Amino acid sequence: MSVTFPTLSRHPKERGGLTETKDFDPSLRTRPEDGKVISRARQTAVKRRWRVGYSNMTDADKSALESMESEALIGADTIAWTHPKTDEPITVRLAGPIEYRVQPTNADLWEIEFEVVEA
Repeated sequence: MSVTFPTLSRHPKERGGLTETKDFDPSLRTRPEDGKVISRARQTAVKRRWRVGYSNMTDADKSALESMESEALIGADTIAWTHPKTDEPITVRLAGPIEYRVQPTNADLWEIEFEVVEA
């Protein structure tokens, strides 16, 4: 069963709010005695990974994300997520717990960051 990502009041931060990379390097490398590196690719698909950061998030936003995180059992279940820049629907899993920090300049708002990996 897939969990739906909640609708939030803000978009990711403009600077550093959305980072995309590959989940891992599929290369297998060996260095024999002559020191020359030999490499080949594993026979596996390389998934995408995103780090997403939000600023000025309300208590309601935090609560919605906490509910989703709890329902998905962090990374145990998949999440129906829409890429915030391209609007591409992607099935993902949380890569770890969501980080919630009180915003330094306004204790009523939250800084929230998390990573998702393509399922």
